[in-house]
Amino acid sequence: PPGKFIFRPRTSRVNWRLLHSLDLDRVIREGDVDMIQAHMENICFSRFSTEDLETTSDESIIKVVALAQLCMEFLMATCAESQHLIQGLTERVRIQAAQLKVASATSRRERPQRTPERTAPLPQGLVRKCP
Repeated sequence: PPGKFIFRPRTSRVNWRLLHSLDLDRVIREGDVDMIQAHMENICFSRFSTEDLETTSDESIIKVVALAQLCMEFLMATCAESQHLIQGLTERVRIQAAQLKVASATSRRERPQRTPERTAPLPQGLVRKCP
């Protein structure tokens, strides 16, 4: 099993200016996952504090929660797509391994038996024992 996941510390401050410039309605309407990814680090690794709650409008907090929801939805879809891709590739490998096994068995049966060729013995001076 994989090792324990280690969460990174939340050390930076929220870049509220960057969040204010984000048009979530446009992101949703256009399916702009690049913009979601561009904002993930700001949300993911920032330290939210009571100071943020006291100095920021309710609308901004709602925007952060909505952005976090979009990030999670994108990550869930990416994980599901990756899992589906892995399953498909695993099935292809299984099929190809079975086909290779059949082809290998068929080629062994069809290969003519070779008789060992006789070779002339080497002169005594050329034959040496390994130390």
